[in-house]
Amino acid sequence: MRFVYRFFFLALISILFFECQREVSYIGTSDPGQTLLPNPITANLQGNVLDENGQPAANVVIKVGSEMAATDTKGYFRINNAPLDKNASLVTAEKTGYFTAYRTFGATSGTNQVVIKLTKKNLGGTINGVAGGDVSLNNGTKISLPAN
Repeated sequence: MRFVYRFFFLALISILFFECQREVSYIGTSDPGQTLLPNPITANLQGNVLDENGQPAANVVIKVGSEMAATDTKGYFRINNAPLDKNASLVTAEKTGYFTAYRTFGATSGTNQVVIKLTKKNLGGTINGVAGGDVSLNNGTKISLPAN
């Protein structure tokens, strides 16, 4: 039985490490060796943030460059004169209890619109790495990690 748990744990770790891949985009060029230089602009950014159920998420902190805003009760935010980039602008959305969400997009000089969906953190437990320990999940699965 212990073998089954170890196999399950190793399979889970393998999936997490090998399935996650950085998204690579070559905007405006088919040559992946060509580096795109920053192309900064100042423009408006607005959008909506949704929770894991697709409902508006209020009080989410939105960051783009040095500018910040918070969503209203309808999950809406707007940042005027945001420091953006025509090639790749990065927007982050942070709320306690959720993973930080990231969106990249190529900005235009007009008003830019983004929609961000949050993913809830579900902490199954914590284990001290020195002492080791067990974590039991809601579905009855138990994960045991040795000390060190």
